[in-house]
Amino acid sequence: MTTNSTTSEPQNIPKAANPLVLKAFGEDEEENSAQPRPTRCGAMSSFLRELQEEQTIRDSQMSEPKATSTTNLRVQGLPSSCTEVDLGHYFAQWGNVASVKIPLLASAHGFVAYMLRNDAEGAMRAADGAQWEGHTLTVTWSRALALPATPRFCKTAMAVHTYNERKRQALEMEDNVAFDDEGYASLYSTDAEELSETEALRDTKMLGPLARRRLEVMLRGLTPRRERIARCMALALDHAEAADKVAEIIIASLQIVSTPIPRKIARLHLVSDILYNSAARVPSAWRYRDAFSTRLLPVFTHFRAVLQLLPTQEEAACVQRQIFHVLDCWDAWLVVSPAFAAELRRAITAEG
Repeated sequence: MTTNSTTSEPQNIPKAANPLVLKAFGEDEEENSAQPRPTRCGAMSSFLRELQEEQTIRDSQMSEPKATSTTNLRVQGLPSSCTEVDLGHYFAQWGNVASVKIPLLASAHGFVAYMLRNDAEGAMRAADGAQWEGHTLTVTWSRALALPATPRFCKTAMAVHTYNERKRQALEMEDNVAFDDEGYASLYSTDAEELSETEALRDTKMLGPLARRRLEVMLRGLTPRRERIARCMALALDHAEAADKVAEIIIASLQIVSTPIPRKIARLHLVSDILYNSAARVPSAWRYRDAFSTRLLPVFTHFRAVLQLLPTQEEAACVQRQIFHVLDCWDAWLVVSPAFAAELRRAITAEG
């Protein structure tokens, strides 16, 4: 039996076509090397430039109408005591003021709108950088407002510092009031208010109403206790620029007949402490020597009359010794001349 064996010959099997074209590593880079690829940093810079250009266009579109049509001014750096009426009168010197506004929660700045653009421009040129009670004003444009038919403040011919003049006149009228031992004995002002007042009046050499009220309250409650005298002395040195007015008030308090003797002596010790510290490195403290030296003689003449009213000679001698002890200290401190100290002693004893 013959077996037919079939011999298998190798057959060529066609390869399937591969849709993906494989390339060696780096071939694509060689092909695209001629075309620059945008970097991330460059794209971001281009984007930012476009934003800046758009913002510039928007700003110019918004600012041009505002700069040419508004009559409203923003005023910064106002004194803390300034009211809307004060602000209106102040800016009325440059034209008719349509409206004035000081925000309740931001008293350091306000808004002034004029009836006419030309008046607003003149006010900006004149008031920007001007001084008002020690504050430097900054005036800029603000958004336009609807204007009323009639101005709130009509143009006046007052000077730039009329507000300060009116306030100074009011202070001078108050300063003419003599010291009263029976006046108020409590304070209702704050340290911040007094500090603001002091800074505003520092160049005027005047004592503000709040500082005067505190001084008078301290004088009414003054006792021989050192801490009370020291506090009153510190207040006087803090207001040394107004030494004449401070000395005038203290001297007036020393010449009230009804004041108890211990309080008179305490006030004399206050004068002594102020004179002793007039040589301290405190601005204008030296003014107190001249301020008191020209006013002390009537005080010691008054002391002589007071001593004569005391019921017993022993009591009068005791008070006189206390007064002479103060004069001895002044001699030792050289705060008054020996000749003037002798004159004060003679005023009490009526010698010579």
